Amino acid sequence: MALALVSCNKQEVFESSNTLVIYINGKSLTRTALDKDQKNVENNVNTLTVGVFSVDGTVKTIRDFSSVGKSVSMNVLNLSNTDKVICAINTTSGMFADVKNVQDFNNKELELGSTISKDGVNLSADNLAMYGESGIIKNGEGYVANVDAYHLNSKITLNSLKTDISNN
Repeated sequence: MALALVSCNKQEVFESSNTLVIYINGKSLTRTALDKDQKNVENNVNTLTVGVFSVDGTVKTIRDFSSVGKSVSMNVLNLSNTDKVICAINTTSGMFADVKNVQDFNNKELELGSTISKDGVNLSADNLAMYGESGIIKNGEGYVANVDAYHLNSKITLNSLKTDISNN
């Protein structure tokens, strides 16, 4: 009988894993090309690093994705609607592996050359670095984050240029 009572008092801690779906909004808030332009490749999401942080700023998880569509899903232990999602788009895989908190994530530096060239020589408009962050909301059995992506660099395109130099 004593053994039965001892086993009843044992408390077990269960960590629950929740599914988090992250949507990267195609409407970039810093427009670099027209939305209806068929050649618009400047909003491409080729790679994605997702950091999930608790309310105190510590890392819950960081994950790299090399194949990205309109959204990605991941399982995260003990999610809460007070957690925060930060996304780095078109950055190097493993770049954020040593991050311990939100400040570490935001302090990472990205070399401009890696954002405008895939091979280090030729310019490429389809791998521009972007950044976005969002809170998360409960959605049925899981959670959702809607992330608006901002370009970290931009360009100016001129349709024409005219100079008028006077004699003076």
